[in-house]
Amino acid sequence: MAKQVWKAGNMVYPLPAVMVSTADKEGNTNIFTVAWTGTVCTNPAMVYISVRPERYSYHMIEESGEFVINLTTEQLAHATDYCGVRSGRDVDKWKECHLTAKKAEKLTYAPVIEEAPVNIECVVTKIEKLGSHHMFLAEVKAVQVDESYMDEKGKFELNKTGLLAYSHGEYLGLGKKIGTFGYSVRKKKTVDKRTAKKITTKNESRSKKSPEKRTVNKNATFRKKEMISFENDYSEGAHEEILRRLAEVNKEGITGYGNDSYCESAKEKIRQACKCPEADIYFLVGGTQTNQTVIDSVLQSYEGVIAAETGHVASHEAGAIEASGHKVLTLPQLEGKIQPKDVADYLNQFYSDGNHEHMVFPGMVYISHPTEYGTLYIRGELAELSDICQQYHIPLYLDGARLGYGLAVEDTDVTMEDIAEYCDIFYIGGTKVGAFCGEAVVFTKENAPRHFVTLIKQHGALLAKGWFLGVQFDTLFTDDLYMKISKNAIETAARLKEILKEKGYDFYIDSPTNQIFVEMEDEKLKELEKNVRVSFWEKTDEKHTVVRFATSWATDMEKVEKLREYL
Repeated sequence: MAKQVWKAGNMVYPLPAVMVSTADKEGNTNIFTVAWTGTVCTNPAMVYISVRPERYSYHMIEESGEFVINLTTEQLAHATDYCGVRSGRDVDKWKECHLTAKKAEKLTYAPVIEEAPVNIECVVTKIEKLGSHHMFLAEVKAVQVDESYMDEKGKFELNKTGLLAYSHGEYLGLGKKIGTFGYSVRKKKTVDKRTAKKITTKNESRSKKSPEKRTVNKNATFRKKEMISFENDYSEGAHEEILRRLAEVNKEGITGYGNDSYCESAKEKIRQACKCPEADIYFLVGGTQTNQTVIDSVLQSYEGVIAAETGHVASHEAGAIEASGHKVLTLPQLEGKIQPKDVADYLNQFYSDGNHEHMVFPGMVYISHPTEYGTLYIRGELAELSDICQQYHIPLYLDGARLGYGLAVEDTDVTMEDIAEYCDIFYIGGTKVGAFCGEAVVFTKENAPRHFVTLIKQHGALLAKGWFLGVQFDTLFTDDLYMKISKNAIETAARLKEILKEKGYDFYIDSPTNQIFVEMEDEKLKELEKNVRVSFWEKTDEKHTVVRFATSWATDMEKVEKLREYL
């Protein structure tokens, strides 16, 4: 058997995937998921959990000295995963996962999860600060078990609860029983000779009829090696709350093409978020379709659109804009942004040219926020660009494919209200921020083109099942979900940057959002790509390449930490 030798890493699998409930002394509670846990001692009964100090619950346990290990089942798999990827800083996990907090028998602060089959109440005896994780050693003070799993003899049938396990990034059921403790040395039961003779005769008879055939399961699937993906921010499906809402309305029989109550509700919530009650809002299926439809519908046939030379409409949209008959008029970029002065100079020079009637007219200014390099405009730059566009009577259009990630950065001075004020048109990206697909186009100045729905359909960007987009945006703009999940991308990106700095990588550009650009030696890149997916960005020389790491609303912090061993 051939084997590969890897760097040191944690490969002790499978492990129990448990939900740990805890509380601080003020009564704030939380649930988080742990796989680094196990038994330490039988007498006294002791266990451990290992927790990253930056996790929200760490200081709760440190303060109260209590926690409860709640065993999980296949029925609790969704809640188990959710409590592992969402932070208690942002969401009420009890509410979101429909779990019930119940008073512990022997603890003062930490509650138990009523839905779990087993609750192990623990009091911390020691904290070992070991590295990425700190170990909480604890003494078990009480164990609660679900009476419904007790048999008629009073035996607790733990293995009939459908226990959940975690192995190398996957949740698994325990499968069939192989044996019981000590079966390998236990004496086998003797078989009565008459019974044995009958079995032998039966087998011989079967072999005479037809030889036993070896069958192949045609439905078996062969899985590729699991990779850690930082390739883009649209690899995952949709947020769990969106999945839940879509399941609820799945068979309602809803009016088509966006003429439904869910779309109207979503539009009203977006107007409130933008503080723009007069806004006209439309839902389209994707970013490229949105850019092409908006630009082609707003511009006259002889007009083009001003954009940075690195702008999405100028590069990665496969010529979609120019395929519609509108030239992309590129300007130099600075960290992915166009400068207001360059825009003003271009417009002034164009109209100063005596032959401008024979040229492509600049009919719109296009910007992205965040830019293709993950950088952000400041409020003053948006205001200046807006003033220039008003002077020349052309719209300012903002591509917000990653808008949530730009707004979630702590030190930005731009709000969605600012964008609605300074931009004539912008769109709110759903595809990259928690939705299956979809973008919400916002016309802020009662300036939507006439019969825009017809124009959307002409560009192949109108869904017959428009409610599919409406439900998603209605969900994203309920209880500030759009901003809450956007923060995860920023938090995981910040940690990823710290790790890259520790490893000595050079940053190509300093981005505050979810896109991180580093320069790598090609040989190192080849080695990395055996385990990690990243995006090619550009070649800097014969031996070096700029690559992009992207996080998202769904990025797991544990995967960020695991990346360390491959860098």
